[in-house]
Amino acid sequence: MRSTDTNNVHTLHGASARGNVKAVQQALEKGAGVYKRNSKDRTALHIAASKGHAEVVEILLSEHAATETKDIEGTTALHLACRKGYPSVVEVLLDNGAEVNQQNNDGRTALHIAASEGHARVVEILLSRCADIEAKDIAGATALHQAAYEGHPEVVEILLRRHADIEAKSLSDTTALHEACCKGGDEVVEVLLRYKAKVDEKDINGLTALHCAFYRRFSSKLLKLYLERSNDANAKDNKGRTALHYACLNPVDKVGKKIEILIKRGARVDEKDNSGFTALHYASEHPYNNAIIALLNCGANVNEQNKKGLAAIHFSSKMKYEGTMRVLLENGSDVDVDKKDNNGFTALHFASRKSYRNMMRVLLDNKANVDKRDDGGLTALHHASIYGDTEAMELLLEFQADADKKDNDGFTALHHASENGMIIGMSLLLEVTVNVDEKDKKGFTALHHASRYGDTEAMELLLDNDANVNQKSRNNITALHLACGNGNTGAVKLLLDNGAHVNEKDESDLTALHLASRGGKYKIVKLLLSKGAAINAEDLKCRTPLDLAKEIKVVKLLHKEGAKRGTKTRGQETKTGEKSARLARFILHDFLDREKKEQMSHDETKLREVLPEGCGLWKHFHTESSHHDHSVVWNLVIANRLPLRREKWMELRKAVMEVTQMDDRHGECGLQLASSRDEKEKLDDWVTMEGDSRDKMKRVLDETRTMT
Repeated sequence: MRSTDTNNVHTLHGASARGNVKAVQQALEKGAGVYKRNSKDRTALHIAASKGHAEVVEILLSEHAATETKDIEGTTALHLACRKGYPSVVEVLLDNGAEVNQQNNDGRTALHIAASEGHARVVEILLSRCADIEAKDIAGATALHQAAYEGHPEVVEILLRRHADIEAKSLSDTTALHEACCKGGDEVVEVLLRYKAKVDEKDINGLTALHCAFYRRFSSKLLKLYLERSNDANAKDNKGRTALHYACLNPVDKVGKKIEILIKRGARVDEKDNSGFTALHYASEHPYNNAIIALLNCGANVNEQNKKGLAAIHFSSKMKYEGTMRVLLENGSDVDVDKKDNNGFTALHFASRKSYRNMMRVLLDNKANVDKRDDGGLTALHHASIYGDTEAMELLLEFQADADKKDNDGFTALHHASENGMIIGMSLLLEVTVNVDEKDKKGFTALHHASRYGDTEAMELLLDNDANVNQKSRNNITALHLACGNGNTGAVKLLLDNGAHVNEKDESDLTALHLASRGGKYKIVKLLLSKGAAINAEDLKCRTPLDLAKEIKVVKLLHKEGAKRGTKTRGQETKTGEKSARLARFILHDFLDREKKEQMSHDETKLREVLPEGCGLWKHFHTESSHHDHSVVWNLVIANRLPLRREKWMELRKAVMEVTQMDDRHGECGLQLASSRDEKEKLDDWVTMEGDSRDKMKRVLDETRTMT
């Protein structure tokens, strides 16, 4: 039975859509309900009305179809008939009690919909049936707003003849004239002006209809008509922009004539908005040169600057429109081609940063100062070197750019190119530069910068051009120091092969080996030792590379090669607990690496997550207070959940005690303290370590003993 009902409903909806009167009647006779809905919540009445089948609509109404029924969009059959423009269906529905002012989900009535679609006859029918001409949708728009925006002059006139409020405002404070100027077209604007629409009304953003008009193409004739009724050609929106600004914000072709009309009717050519922009600034960002020519012909100041110090020439150089730049230079009297913004940037700087080579040539051909500096002391050549444009660099050098000019940090273009790995650019500069070893304010040469980043290709180029491999900075830092500190093995090897002194010291007496050991750079440490690095050289704090080493591989390598601790640090770690902490790290790090294939984190965040600040481990690492070495090992074991049996725990602690030979401040040794009840109870919680694990731990302990 349910299947039969469904089939009948489908038949009724299909017949209603086709306008098949006979099929509709048959479906109704078989019991198809006129109130049944489809997936869009539409009934047969919705469907018939939307297709303009007046006779079917009458049949359905005779079967008591409800005119007020809405679909999922809140649309009634009357709304659908008005949208499609079926006067006969509209009349049938109204004759049968359809509510003329019923609103859909957007708050629109049948009149809104008909006006928006431009169905003049339907609009007249609705108005004759007492449709509310001032009804507003959820955006506050009336039918007049809708008709004006969609560009239906006939409907606009019908509504105005029926006394629609021409100054009615939406929630955005727009009038029908705003809507017409934004989109509706010249004919609608003419109708509204004929009915005395106020032209200087502002919307919520401070826009007048004239501002809006420049969003689209409109006739010069209409502009003149508008300006005849306007009291203020310089009215500003909330951003301080006038109609002239908007004319140049969207400078469509042939806007120049309209610009001239605006200025003749009182628009101020150099008026600034809230950011200090003039119309010429906006025009210079676009390729439509007629706007620029019109403004310049009307006396625009080509050198006027906004709040950031930017002039028209700056905007043009940033936008890659060399044609626009030519127009500015050819039509503007006294253009300052080297004008600086608030950061000291000229147009040539901007073009060099953007790699706009055609723009650069236009500027250079017009006598732009190739060596002009910005507030950071950078020239166009510096900028090109930083941003990596070798063709721009070549062009600047063609115009005699000074390759040895320094910025405020003492950088030459070669410094910047070396830092950024610009091999071709470096080659260009090396052909013209005076001194390959020129130093910046920190005393770094181009080789220092290339070495810092491990750029072996750049380093090789500099060395081939006789760069001093042992040149020192103000802090006595050599290129080798920087390469070792940053861990680039290839760079270190290249420097050593080119005669770098392996034992040079910086101002803290740190050698390259100190830095490599501190950074845990095993391969570099090995390489330096093979080149005769002094393994026991001391810095100003009497620390040797061994004192600074943190990685177990590096420590083992240094021990193997006979490394010793510094003269003033020997015995000192017994007081501070530093050595026991470090050895505990070595032991457990190695164990974790072998046993769990994990790395132990020693960073502050991890320690804070695992341990309270007052515990022994925290103090051991961060305050260097005297503390039991066994608590270091204990806390590291706990933090990493090592599965140690009690005797293994005792063996591990004993190994560390043997190495550090440290008693606590009360004379008790760590081994004795380990027998406390609390620690024994905690140890019982860990699972037993079996078989290979015991052998591995024994090997770790044996290796630990050899480190002393």
